[in-house]
Amino acid sequence: MKTTLMTLAVTAVVLGLSGCATKPDLQLGFTPGSCEFSPGEEAPDWVCAPAELFPSGYWFDRGVGEHMIKDHNLRYTVAMQNARIKLARRATTEVIDSYKELAKTARLDSSQQEEVNRDILSTVNTHVELPSTFKETEIFDQQGNLHVLVKVPTAELKALIESKRNRLLREFNQKLRALGNSPIETTSIEGSNMQSNLHFNSSALTTR
Repeated sequence: MKTTLMTLAVTAVVLGLSGCATKPDLQLGFTPGSCEFSPGEEAPDWVCAPAELFPSGYWFDRGVGEHMIKDHNLRYTVAMQNARIKLARRATTEVIDSYKELAKTARLDSSQQEEVNRDILSTVNTHVELPSTFKETEIFDQQGNLHVLVKVPTAELKALIESKRNRLLREFNQKLRALGNSPIETTSIEGSNMQSNLHFNSSALTTR
């Protein structure tokens, strides 16, 4: 019973905070050494650009447990779940984007393409269930918000993304056949398309 209540509590807190503007925001084209929690409060680079600073062996993202959560265990759990939600959303986006890119090769007219894609994406579940994730490091800011850096192996995630993407393509090919068109071939998702080309040494992370 306690486990169930804790799970419900974590879910409620994560969903409740998902719309909050937690600073610092993710920065694209981030300049190393410029990250701040707030003006004048220095932060490690990974806090601002968790998805950009590491080799392609893992996907990384940052989760936050807000200072208003007084229970430290719950705050940590919320931070981890927050990071997992972000990673899952990125994986789902990769599924849809890679599917749409391959679907373009069918050379349907634009209205047909939109109709078929809309039909498939509304009926096929594209959500990616993450494999095990791991905490790389953590840090508290001055307000008491807990920031955790979480990673998931790229190879495992890539396999799940490809499986979901290929499910979409099977549905797409069925619709192509129904329209009298030839099915399209699937190709593997290259890891280079799933990660930034920036490479930093994760062992240099600090938890100051």
